[in-house]
Formats: sequence, structure tokens, C-alpha cells
Amino acid sequence: MKLSRVLLAVCAFGLAFLADVANAATFIWVGEEGDWSDATKWHQGTLAGPTGVLPGVDDEVQLSGAKAKINVDDDYHVKSMNPYAWGPAIVYTFVGNGKLTVGSGGVNTSFNTYNCNYILDGPDLYCQEGVQYIQGGSLTVKKGVFTVKTCYHQYADGKLIIDGGTVTSAGDDNRSIILENLWEKTGDPLATLELRSGVLDARVDFYVGYFTVTGGTWDRTITQNRTF
Repeated sequence: MKLSRVLLAVCAFGLAFLADVANAATFIWVGEEGDWSDATKWHQGTLAGPTGVLPGVDDEVQLSGAKAKINVDDDYHVKSMNPYAWGPAIVYTFVGNGKLTVGSGGVNTSFNTYNCNYILDGPDLYCQEGVQYIQGGSLTVKKGVFTVKTCYHQYADGKLIIDGGTVTSAGDDNRSIILENLWEKTGDPLATLELRSGVLDARVDFYVGYFTVTGGTWDRTITQNRTF
């Protein structure tokens, strides 16, 4: 009798887990400008997929189009956020006063620029789980707070630009920005940390390879509470 109850409990847990996995979806933002809360902008599965539902904590978000300006008008949490397609001319700008949290469900990569350009100009971007890659392209923090989990700033010509906003590790030394250019050849495009204005409150470490740092005094490791 006890064994039967245990088996029933295990089966129930397994079914609940499978239901959660089945309910996870990919949501694609379609449109040049709009509010995150506008469910007509979010297409499920494909660019022509059904609309009417907002992405949630278990869902993957992809951004489409050559240019988009998204108003983060409340607090939202998604599993990951990446571009649908990529290229150096693509620019995604986030405005508004809300907070966007990425990373849940044991995700490995919660955010990747994939050679596109992201501008954070108002809302906070909090990376709760996974790794963030500035893998080509750029992330510019103009207004708002970018909180890193572990930010790998690597591959050819990836740039992290702080231009008025804040980049922080939330006081956790296990969170860090890791500069890494895996090409490892002098003369190749370099990963760059560009300090224009604002606050850098995170540990920054070099890994192998070549990279450049502009706009401020530089040490191998920058620790907490650096304002420039």
C-alpha cells in the first residue's frame, strides 16, 4: 500500500514536470515599436504564429526586425532573450521604467547579443540565471541598471558600453564580467569594455586573448563601487 502511494506520488510529480515543459514556448516580438504588455506584438513559435499571450517565466523570447523600440512598462520575467536573426545593423532599444528579469529553469544562456546591438535606456535588466554573452555586437547601458550573473564579453568585436547607466554584480563576487576574445590573435577585432560615464559595480576579469579597454583607468580586476 505504501509503495503504491509512493509510485502514485512519483507519477504525479513526473506528469506535472512534463506539463510545465509542454507549456514552455518561444515568443517572437514582431514590430518596430510598442509596449512589452501588448500581447498583439508577441507571436508564438513563428513570425506568423498566434498572438494574444505574453511570454512568461518559462518561455524563451526572440526579437525580430532590423530595429525595435520596446517599452518595458512593468516587471517581467522570461527564461531567455535572444535575437531572431542577427547582424551589425540590427538595434534593439529598451525604454520605460519597468524591470526585465531573464534566466529561469536552469537555463544555460539567458542573453546573447549574437552580433546585434542592444541599448538599455530606462528599464532595469536583471540576469538571474545562466550566462550573458556579448558575442559580437554591443550592449550599451545608458539609463537603468544591468545586473550580471556572469557576463562573458567575448568573440570578435563584442562591446559593453556604459554610457550613463549602471552595471552591477549586486554585491556578489561570484558574479563577474569576463573579458575573453577566443580568437587570440593580435590584429583581429577586439572585445571592448568602453567606459563613458556611469557606475561599474562588478568584478571584471581578463581571460585569454586580446581585448581593449577605453575611457578609464584600468586594473586587472575592478572591484565594487567604481564610478567614472
